Amino acid sequence: YPDGRRRERSAVFTAKNQTEASRIATQLAARWDREHEAQADYRDTMNELVDTWLANVEHSPTTAYRNRAVIAAIRAEFGTTKLVNITPLAINQWKLKLAKPYRKEGDKRDSQRLITRGPSTIRQYLAWLHTILEEGYRREMIPTNPADKVKPPKVRQVDQAVHMPTVQALAVILSYCTNPNLVLAAQIAASTGCRAGEIAALRWADVRDGVLYVSESSYKVPGEALGRKGTKANKKKRLLLTDDLLAALEAHRAWQVEQCANAGETAVQGPILANLRDDLTASRGYPPGWMGQEWSRLCKSLGTPSYKFHGLRHLHGSIMLAKGISPTDAADRQGQDVNTLLAFYAHAFSEAAQKAANVIGAELSPLFALPQGGEHEQAR
Repeated sequence: YPDGRRRERSAVFTAKNQTEASRIATQLAARWDREHEAQADYRDTMNELVDTWLANVEHSPTTAYRNRAVIAAIRAEFGTTKLVNITPLAINQWKLKLAKPYRKEGDKRDSQRLITRGPSTIRQYLAWLHTILEEGYRREMIPTNPADKVKPPKVRQVDQAVHMPTVQALAVILSYCTNPNLVLAAQIAASTGCRAGEIAALRWADVRDGVLYVSESSYKVPGEALGRKGTKANKKKRLLLTDDLLAALEAHRAWQVEQCANAGETAVQGPILANLRDDLTASRGYPPGWMGQEWSRLCKSLGTPSYKFHGLRHLHGSIMLAKGISPTDAADRQGQDVNTLLAFYAHAFSEAAQKAANVIGAELSPLFALPQGGEHEQAR
């Protein structure tokens, strides 16, 4: 072999004569040569690194599902490329390629529809490539990580207030909602800041002595059954509930029991948001995506702005900051990093910002009362 080392392989086979034995031996040797060439082509490539990385990393089912397209794109661009040949220039060219519109293969709805990846999506692609290449650097497969020298595209920070209803608007929206499960889901989201997956995973056993214990999140991967996993960053939360929310939970449980009894069934101590259409024992919950879909339909039917169900979590965080709750305590209740909370809910300081502007304006008002034009000479 080219590296100077001798490799031997052997096989046992049966042949009728020397001619047949030679033919079989030649076929075996040719096959082994092809296998060796394939191994040589595979070794130290992005495909080998991706396979190694996937075998040694643990992802939640939803993360693994969402990022299949990212991994596929990385393989398509760099899969057979030797790692040492992946340069910052090559990655920058890939970044530009990702920004171009493309047609999604197998799109039955509209085969001519063009899809464009936004800056945040491209940043995600580059982040995963960086993570994978970093694994190669740690394993000494490459001397440096070429993705370190690639600048990701800028992402415009979206003010979450755009998707967040005011308390008054939320009250009006819920007054028109006829689905008790959606009403309670919205009340829980606004009162606790829980994510949709966390709300979908809540069970009646999680409410004890006025405290809500949040330790799991529900998820749904297409083609698979509804599953449960740990919360984001595995942060378990103990949330003191308001008297109003406790009363709403008690009323909802009574309604749930009544609905099951009317159908001749007994309600079990299952999920708080039970899908009674599928199971009249109240033992089956909704997938987390159900809340966002139903909420969007409700807002669309009422002609409200583009509020999102996740905006209720932002409402919860904004109220705490606006009313003087410390960022540390607010972040703890949200189950969020302090810096992330402050970045997302900067609009919550609008009242304080207005007060600051008023103070500055009052102090600097003489600057705007200076003589204008020809009045300068007289002022001298």
